[in-house]
Amino acid sequence: MRSTGELRALAASGGPGGHELWCEGTVEGLDELLPRLRGLRALVLADDPARTALPPLDGCPSLRALRVVRCPALTDWTALASSTVMFLTLEPWPDEPIPEGLDDMPWLSQVDLVPAEARPTARAGAHTVPRPGGTPRPGAGFPGVRVVRPGRSRGGNLQH
Repeated sequence: MRSTGELRALAASGGPGGHELWCEGTVEGLDELLPRLRGLRALVLADDPARTALPPLDGCPSLRALRVVRCPALTDWTALASSTVMFLTLEPWPDEPIPEGLDDMPWLSQVDLVPAEARPTARAGAHTVPRPGGTPRPGAGFPGVRVVRPGRSRGGNLQH
């Protein structure tokens, strides 16, 4: 989707039917129309330099995966708290700490942080590093974070 018209047409047709929606650039009306996309399983927000917060995700009960690509101003992750998103990918990710609050999101189980220099083929060698003991800490369903690096992988856990 690159325009509000395309998004409105998709919403009128009943949505992507369980597929991925890729929104490239600034798509006006996303916050309003996203809940009308029945069966949406994956959402990609790409190349939107002005977006500072995720759109409301609570109206998308089947949404399981969210990928944020080249949205440098996006720092407000609070919409994840009321969503059913389980898998989050952030790329490119600068060598910075994990965003605060991600380990408190109720459904989130995996976060992939992909640095700018990583290549898609490097993903195969990455791994998830679980919390000590292999279980999430009480009250948090977040077992770990995966950092994808070319030629090597480094994981970290989300304990502060």
